[in-house]
Amino acid sequence: MRIRATVAAVSGALALSALAVPAAQADGDGSLASKAPSTSKITPFTGSSPADEKVGDTKITSVTVNGGDDIVVGISNKKIFTVTVTASDPSGINDGYAMLWHGSNIDDDVDGAIVPDAETGTCTASGATTATCKVTLVADPKENIYSNILAGTWKVWAGAQGNDGDYVITDAYSHRG
Repeated sequence: MRIRATVAAVSGALALSALAVPAAQADGDGSLASKAPSTSKITPFTGSSPADEKVGDTKITSVTVNGGDDIVVGISNKKIFTVTVTASDPSGINDGYAMLWHGSNIDDDVDGAIVPDAETGTCTASGATTATCKVTLVADPKENIYSNILAGTWKVWAGAQGNDGDYVITDAYSHRG
């Protein structure tokens, strides 16, 4: 089965991940992982999530799933892939998080989700204000891709947090020029 995810005009599978940030944050809300939709690795999705949210001047500049390639999952073998979130903030980037979800509305119609095991992304700074954070996801036909009905387009829930506690999250990332 093929999973296609929409990130701007690029096809690829997308995943949901969690971000962790320092305990002392400007907004005191904790990690980005705590803002992610409540879900388990076994669907269906249950719970609610915040709408797209922005606090401060953090910006996500790009999200890439599986290097921009489709993710092809068979009927028995797991497929391991990465999602990268590139973001900027005047104070620098502390974390980036992403997960993939399937359905029409993340608040009440999600029939599949792929979340990372790690609560934080692995971030590499490319300057004083910008970093690219990577999370690893596993598409497992026995756990989270349980049926061919989930083949097709998946969406990416993505978030980024600055060193100053500012953050941005989006339910279904798309590049907004």
